[in-house]
Amino acid sequence: MFEPVNIDGVTIRNRIALSPMVTNFATPDGYPTDEYIAYIARRARHVGLIITEYTYIDRIDSRGSPNQLGIYSDELIPKLNRLVSVVHGNGARIFIQLVHAGRKTRRNIIWGNTPIAPSKIPLFEDIREMTEEDIERVINEFAEAAKRAERAGFDGIEIHGAHGYLVAQFLSPATNKRRDKYGNGVVFLSELLKAVRTAVSITDGGGLLGFCAVVCIRG
Repeated sequence: MFEPVNIDGVTIRNRIALSPMVTNFATPDGYPTDEYIAYIARRARHVGLIITEYTYIDRIDSRGSPNQLGIYSDELIPKLNRLVSVVHGNGARIFIQLVHAGRKTRRNIIWGNTPIAPSKIPLFEDIREMTEEDIERVINEFAEAAKRAERAGFDGIEIHGAHGYLVAQFLSPATNKRRDKYGNGVVFLSELLKAVRTAVSITDGGGLLGFCAVVCIRG
């Protein structure tokens, strides 16, 4: 447990990781607060790897909860860099978890917009089936968020593919009834991962941890 481990070129000092957990410590605009940074710093003194809570990628329809961490704009980079610096200063590594909530959100959380999903199967309220233009936009937003993560100094990126959020919605036949190529949810995930890997300076490539895809940025 206390021996170093290497994940695709990223050396982690021990095999203890803080998994992504929602704190609601971010500001309403997605900035990490001093409280959040202090919360992470305390844990970074002991664990080898921090994975941030799920982090939304745009100001349109990706957010899943209020006071959620965001990476939708370059303006967030300096504050996120401060978070990264605190973790590195305590000897740990830090990955950022990127998410799009898909249908697992509400209009009042996504600034009055209508939730989107692979197919028109409502969860909390009425939703809109994604067009191919929507899919292209969301994939691009993941890639842009990945670029910001690299600029902020994160060691890796985790794509949230579980818990009923957008990637999981594409992968599940219960929520994906599409008849185009994206009816095979692996196509969406593959295109998303390719866009993210292309966007950043990866080391040895990406791996899979459970239902979450990991792309390591730096060694």
